[in-house]
Amino acid sequence: MDNETAKEVMGNINSLFGSLSQNIFTNEYFAIFQAIKDAKRFNVILNSKHFNQIMISNIEKLLKSPNVIVTDFASDENDLQMVKEEFIELCCTRYEELQQMTVESNRFKYNLYLYLQEWASEQFRDLYAKAFKITTEGLQIGKTFLQGPKDSYEYYNKKAAEILRTSEFEEQKIPTITISKEGYADYLERQKDPMRLEKISYTGMEFIDERLGGFLRNEVVVTLGPPGGGKTRLNVNIAYNALVNGHSGLYFALESKLERTEALFIAKHLANKFGILDVDADAVFGKTYESDRADAVQAATYDLYHNEEYGKLKLIPSPLYDDEIEGILDAIWDNRDGDGFEFDWICIDHTSLVQSRKYINITDTLTNLMPKLETMAQSYRGKGLLILLPHQLTKEAIKGLLKNSNETIVGAADSTAVMKSAHTAITIFTDDDLKAKDMARIYCTKSRNSAGFPPRNVLAMLGVCEFADLEVDEDE
Repeated sequence: MDNETAKEVMGNINSLFGSLSQNIFTNEYFAIFQAIKDAKRFNVILNSKHFNQIMISNIEKLLKSPNVIVTDFASDENDLQMVKEEFIELCCTRYEELQQMTVESNRFKYNLYLYLQEWASEQFRDLYAKAFKITTEGLQIGKTFLQGPKDSYEYYNKKAAEILRTSEFEEQKIPTITISKEGYADYLERQKDPMRLEKISYTGMEFIDERLGGFLRNEVVVTLGPPGGGKTRLNVNIAYNALVNGHSGLYFALESKLERTEALFIAKHLANKFGILDVDADAVFGKTYESDRADAVQAATYDLYHNEEYGKLKLIPSPLYDDEIEGILDAIWDNRDGDGFEFDWICIDHTSLVQSRKYINITDTLTNLMPKLETMAQSYRGKGLLILLPHQLTKEAIKGLLKNSNETIVGAADSTAVMKSAHTAITIFTDDDLKAKDMARIYCTKSRNSAGFPPRNVLAMLGVCEFADLEVDEDE
């Protein structure tokens, strides 16, 4: 082994032991990890002869470890001598195979990452079972007997944190700006970047768009409102505007069937491109429109699906788990499922329906999820994303709106968690009187990067997701 290769190997070994606080492997990989760990203490790289000697010297100790599962490899687990010989042969064969692999740092880390994720999945499956048993029957853990929801909650959170610390060892790289002589060249390069202030979408309400400046890549936009208040319709409107301007996106439809969400986009396209406002999403979904509208619906659907000037749209059903979001995005972007594409925006409709395997309540889920989404908005794939997040208001906030409050009362902790990471937050409110007039009331709840606006009544044809300024604002 030449010096460069030896340096690369030691670099990988140091990366491995710097990343893992414990030996999480099983069977032959457990034995290899232990042998390399011992060799690292003496700053040497094992050769096959040394490894074989270590295996023979430590075979009984290794076989007693819970990480070695004899039934996985033994021909006859009752024949101890045969078990020893088979395990030594298995470990030495695997070690020889690993030695023949080309040394590639990135590949090494990526393979380790996959192994860790599989390990974490197994650990969580076991943890769920234990937590359930603690809740229902009780369980002896070491010298302590745990029983009931409180013990289950505390045990789960503690063990889940340990699993995640081990399995998520790679820190995400966050872009920085350095104000210095050395950083000036980077500044000049960033000014050339067409995505620096790239507008992805807008509301279609000129009064609001002029003040907010549209919605940019790298932004988290939260839409707040009571149940049935128009949150989803407003977000479909924003997502559609991005789509027809050539920006592909992902829409996580957590609140309804995919076909119902699809119908919202088709109804919006009918209204926007064909000027047909009397066929709403319910009619599209149930095919209850008048027969003389059938050709128009078909034409709008075909155009939405085939027009090459538009972006592509992928609708994704529930459930969605907080720890899966980035993996799903990566799989679609990387074309792992056969029909992937790059995208500029995502919509998660809505945040309160995101599930978690780690956290019991939605407040904890969103408190930990929102900073990750904000980071993804800034730096996903080096481009960033526009992230749209409808979020349901609390009863206190709704009461505030009914009193014509100029500001949304956020109230609950989950809404506070969402708002902390929002760059822009707009609140939409409708009641029966407003809906009868095809109107909604819009509030600027938060605007980090632009001027806000006072509460305003707007045109809101919710059935076709159409929003626009009223010719005369009733407030003026």
